[in-house]
Amino acid sequence: AYPLQIGGVHDHVHVLIRVPVGVNIPQLVGQMKGASSHLISHTLRPGSFFRWQGSYGVFSVSSEGVEAVTQYILNQ
Repeated sequence: AYPLQIGGVHDHVHVLIRVPVGVNIPQLVGQMKGASSHLISHTLRPGSFFRWQGSYGVFSVSSEGVEAVTQYILNQ
């Protein structure tokens, strides 16, 4: 998977990713949550409590919509 844009606010994150056919989305999201949790709790804020919520949303975007979604994320 290839991240195109990442951003968000204090209580949620938006990630625009180009995902090849056949990628297991729940597994990808789990890996993203795990890696970011490790970064936060071991590097950025050692000793602090951090936990992702259990749910997430996934939406597909046409190639024509990528720039609009990128701008939306940048303006968060």
